[in-house]
Amino acid sequence: MKNKTLKSIIASLLSVAMLMIFVACGGSGSGEDKKNNSAGASASDNADMNSDGKSTIDKNAQVGDYITFGSYEQDNNISNGKETIEWLVLEVRDGKALVISKYALDCKQYNEEYVDTSWENCTLRAWLNNDFYNTAFSDTEKNEICTTNIIAEDNFESGTDAGNDTQDKVFLLSISEVETYFSSDEERMCKPSKYAINNGVFEYVDSYEGNCWWWLRSPGTALNYASYIYGGGIVVYDGEGVDFGHAIRPAMWITVG
Repeated sequence: MKNKTLKSIIASLLSVAMLMIFVACGGSGSGEDKKNNSAGASASDNADMNSDGKSTIDKNAQVGDYITFGSYEQDNNISNGKETIEWLVLEVRDGKALVISKYALDCKQYNEEYVDTSWENCTLRAWLNNDFYNTAFSDTEKNEICTTNIIAEDNFESGTDAGNDTQDKVFLLSISEVETYFSSDEERMCKPSKYAINNGVFEYVDSYEGNCWWWLRSPGTALNYASYIYGGGIVVYDGEGVDFGHAIRPAMWITVG
């Protein structure tokens, strides 16, 4: 059974940590940051970006707004080209915004093989920062995406080791982050695109308003499991086998002015 008290403490710690964190875009990061085992640490300990262009994103974007940025196949009609991606703004700070896709954009395994893995080594992380990144964004848009220090957060219910911190352009939210940025199960509910459904995303047709399951980056009850969000918006701490296909909601830090 979920420890409600522990969950509250961790959410509070995350809120405090986020107030103290500075996100900057500049030179590339080393990727050798020491792992932070504090479950309440933010994914965006710092961010760096090589940029010599001005942001084209609305500098007045606020938390809760939806912005458009990049493009990806969504209506499952390849002949009419890619559709513009909508992003929900989760946080705005120091001229940057943390965003997550409004819709689940694709269906992917956390890892292509059912083996012990971590966010650092899983095939989903590689896909997000290579295939998705290069498909969804132009060179100009790439200049506005920050390289973020992603904190490896252990599963604070099972104690499963999350591995090492990483440096990513695109990532998934962790358990503590999704519980901080979304205040209710209802807010965590997400609908998949037609393209994601075609690629294997399970869509609730008769319940949960057509929502889907979507991956988080945190480990599940064991190293061959990863946590995810249930169709009803519930955080599933125990997780699912890493070779199972779930929906993908990419997240990233971008410049907004």
